[in-house]
Amino acid sequence: MVRNWVSERLEYLWQRLVAKTPESLVDQDNEVSDVVLSEYNIRRVSCDFEDLGNALFNKMQNPPILFEAMSEEEMSSYPIAESAQPTVNDYDSEALEERRKQMDRVFSRAYQIFLYMRSSMSQLGIRENLHMHDGLLGLRQLDPIGFPNPFLLGSGLYGAYPTLYDRWRLGLMLEPDMVDGHRMYPHVTLGIAQSHNGQESSMLFGELAPLISAMRNRAIQPQVTDDEDEQEALFIENSESIMQMPGEFKDEQRFPVLLLSLLGPQHGRMFYACMDDNELVIRQSRLYSFERMETAPFDLFVRVAMCRPLSTAQLVENLYL
Repeated sequence: MVRNWVSERLEYLWQRLVAKTPESLVDQDNEVSDVVLSEYNIRRVSCDFEDLGNALFNKMQNPPILFEAMSEEEMSSYPIAESAQPTVNDYDSEALEERRKQMDRVFSRAYQIFLYMRSSMSQLGIRENLHMHDGLLGLRQLDPIGFPNPFLLGSGLYGAYPTLYDRWRLGLMLEPDMVDGHRMYPHVTLGIAQSHNGQESSMLFGELAPLISAMRNRAIQPQVTDDEDEQEALFIENSESIMQMPGEFKDEQRFPVLLLSLLGPQHGRMFYACMDDNELVIRQSRLYSFERMETAPFDLFVRVAMCRPLSTAQLVENLYL
């Protein structure tokens, strides 16, 4: 496969930081070192994800934010039905446990919240005034990624490092709907359940690894038809053969990925990553509390998960208007 230099850069980052993680990158709390990230030309910056509903503003950022969130006004038209309110338990700060059990509980709570969020996005009858069989996903023209989608030919979306208890797992995986059987956008939205607590302004390895992996998976994703038999056949090919196939997004320069992370003790935050020439830029939100269900920011996280893609072609058009 003829691969562009951005794809080559993502392959390098994945090999050096995910496939063979340097010990200096991750500390005992699973947090990554910005010093080490800077050595690989990766930069983290803060971002207010509550303002992602303005498409023109997003595209004018440097580098551009190539997602547009669902507006509060649109979300308010489809409230959660009274019979479908969250059943997730409030956080119990009195439950003191041995470290491994605590990590299991953090992971379990995070995944439970994702299950509820996912049903609120896609299940018929969960939201009032919305009668599409696939709920908000259909409204926003988004599609769950599942087998045999060729995006899954890559790895790193599930994992554990440095021990089996330091794990992360997908709770949500979305891409824009195909058009006439073709994937028009490389954009991916992920929801990841973590086993670690998070600190303000920090970043867990379980957040960094799936971001880089998702971008790299798009970069190596082969171009195939929407025939499921053809797609399934790819999963018996070896990785070297996959890498030699024509790429679905061979000319892409950004590979934008949106990640919603749920972590301990019962919190969440959001990330947006894209390439900017030779630099990987990661925008990061503040921490949000899910400790009390009545005040948890479910609507904000769902609105961001329901982001529609924006293209760099649209950006160029706007610059010349």
